[in-house]
Amino acid sequence: MSLDDWRTLTLGSAAVGQTVFVLLYATFPWWRFFFGRALFYKAMILATILDLFLVARVWDVLRNDVFFVVLYGLLAIGIWWQTAAFMVVKARGRAGQVSGNHQDIR
Repeated sequence: MSLDDWRTLTLGSAAVGQTVFVLLYATFPWWRFFFGRALFYKAMILATILDLFLVARVWDVLRNDVFFVVLYGLLAIGIWWQTAAFMVVKARGRAGQVSGNHQDIR
């Protein structure tokens, strides 16, 4: 196998794994907590980037650079939203919202 084949194989593996994670996480009540919403948003954008990148490797997609610049920007927002959500949850002493443990851990 060539390096390009390995790149497509590993990218495909990452895309499928991330997409499955998003689908499974969507079945949980992620919307109830600020941190859950931030994590879901970032996971969804990352899955979209990986899936579209895989599609672009298989088929020649016109103007795919524009799509990726927009998606990378959305991913950056998601990463900072997730980081801010974690800091807010930690500052409020509500680590249970992150761990799923309903008792606050201090």
